[in-house]
Amino acid sequence: MILNYVVPIALQQAVTSVNFILDNIIVSQIGSVAIAALGSSNRFLFIIRFSIVAFSIGNAVISAQLSKSSKKGEIGKTLTVSVVTSVLFSIFFIVTYFTNRSFILTSFSPDEDIVSAAGSYIDIVIFSSFTLSIYLSLITSLRSLGSLFYPMLSSALSLLVNFSLSYILVFGNWGFKSYGLRGAAYSTVISEIVALLFLIVAAYMKQREMFSKEAFRPNLGDFRSYLRISLIILFSHAVWSMQTMIMHNLFGKLGKSELVAYGAIIPIETIILDIFAAFGFSTLIFVGRKLALDKKKAAFSFSLNMLKVGTMVGAVAGLGLAILSSNIASLYSVSYEEAANIAILLRILGIFMAVKLSSSILYNGILRAGGDMTFILLLTVLLAWGLIVPISYIGYHFYNWNIYVIYTVMNASEVVTLTLMVLRFKSKKWMNNLVK
Repeated sequence: MILNYVVPIALQQAVTSVNFILDNIIVSQIGSVAIAALGSSNRFLFIIRFSIVAFSIGNAVISAQLSKSSKKGEIGKTLTVSVVTSVLFSIFFIVTYFTNRSFILTSFSPDEDIVSAAGSYIDIVIFSSFTLSIYLSLITSLRSLGSLFYPMLSSALSLLVNFSLSYILVFGNWGFKSYGLRGAAYSTVISEIVALLFLIVAAYMKQREMFSKEAFRPNLGDFRSYLRISLIILFSHAVWSMQTMIMHNLFGKLGKSELVAYGAIIPIETIILDIFAAFGFSTLIFVGRKLALDKKKAAFSFSLNMLKVGTMVGAVAGLGLAILSSNIASLYSVSYEEAANIAILLRILGIFMAVKLSSSILYNGILRAGGDMTFILLLTVLLAWGLIVPISYIGYHFYNWNIYVIYTVMNASEVVTLTLMVLRFKSKKWMNNLVK
């Protein structure tokens, strides 16, 4: 039963992330400056996207429990609240970027060419946050209702459109003008609009009750219930996003070669974590439904089994990544030194794969299913600002740590937080019915 959720969600997550990898591979043909600029841009855009994801997760947490309660009809209202909140937040981020553009861009790297290229990309792609706000909220609502095929299909459509347009616009094929990095930006925005329009039509045909008149009339109580969960998730994501930006800046200080390597593995790391998140999201739906029915024993047993499976799958995936690391690095048109750095970073990532998947199941699935957001927030603050950032900066400034040591520390820190999450899981304090 769980595989009926994990597989389509994992495929959708994978297809979405492959978009980023294809962008990197295509852009790498332009040169090292372009790939470093794209990596830097994606780290900034990650903050926006990660924040929008926070609102969609709030929608997922509530909708998962509503789907098995007597209040199933309120899923449409929660969707409306999620979309409105996400769009307003996107407007805030876009205004913030353009009013602080110079400061933001120069924080990426001291290299003027990288800064200029990153700016040309972000100036276009940042507007896709509007479509993403609606798209992610709609996907989480459909998932909670068991509609998984159309979200997966929309992601595949987005990949096809993005790849086709990138081939045309980045290099100027088929008689079109070559736009370089800006071509990749245009391709991303257009592909996301196409995917959203397809998903809206499909959702209206499949789950028409989500678009009833009542769904568009949420009250203040609906907003309060939603924001109680979503704002804590948003703050957790903001804490984590700022950590990723600061760490990206640290890799930029290590040198251009190191920044290129780190920028190259970002989309690979993203696709792996997104696939792992499928285990977490599937667990959230199943555990949330059981908690809504007050079946706590069944919820705990199911969660424990998912953790066991996740540990084994993560170990196998990590071994595979380590074995294929050199082959993956060879796909990039970079120097021998940069390719060697990419391969070594991928091997380090592989070592901690089992930890990352187990953490995803607990963080994205089990604990969130019961609304244990305050604990998750405290855990995120500990990992980001109590471990990763201070230890990495101390190592860089006082012990001259290289990129391998710093990246190892970033990943090893998750062992500490995984231990704390396991203890929280065993305490059963996370098990709450949110829709009574």
